Amino acid sequence: MTGHGAKWQPEPTANPSELRHLDGEQWDEHSSDASSQKSCKLKNPLAIVALLCGIVGYLTFGLSSIAAIALGIMGRRKLTQRSLATAGLVLGIASIIGWIIVGILSVTMGVALLPS
Repeated sequence: MTGHGAKWQPEPTANPSELRHLDGEQWDEHSSDASSQKSCKLKNPLAIVALLCGIVGYLTFGLSSIAAIALGIMGRRKLTQRSLATAGLVLGIASIIGWIIVGILSVTMGVALLPS
């Protein structure tokens, strides 16, 4: 059973490329090769930012949607996380189209409500 401070780290007396599991007080029987430990890195930050800009585009009257479209196009050129880039691209386009429709409707409704 692992304790509260359990983590993987190199054991001082062992091979430095081998990680052992320290359960807070003592080393347990589990070990792992350090090269097999995966790091948490963003594989395609353009795709993630494109998605965020596409979502925020509805709140910024479509201004961040322009960035979502540009970043979505650039993010789709990379091989990883293309679906996030595509989602950002689609949300950016939809936001701009939506705000254009809202603008057209507000102008036409405003003209229709003017006294003759």
